[in-house]
Amino acid sequence: MQLGISRGVPVPMKDPIKYIVKPSIQQSGGEVLRLNTSPRWTDPIISYLKDGVLPNDKIETQKLQHMATRYILLGDIL
Repeated sequence: MQLGISRGVPVPMKDPIKYIVKPSIQQSGGEVLRLNTSPRWTDPIISYLKDGVLPNDKIETQKLQHMATRYILLGDIL
């Protein structure tokens, strides 16, 4: 079985593929704590796409509308 080819030369397989039945590390089921709660640069874009919220300044509104055309919102994820 060849796993990869480099410029037409087969790569020798010295070690067989090992299938791991159970994880080798323990995963915690805890939640992630977000430490930085300051406004992010994405917050205005998310607010606009989700709720239609626009800044009061006309120029900032135009910038936000133009920038928002490059993004989509899936659920709450930009």
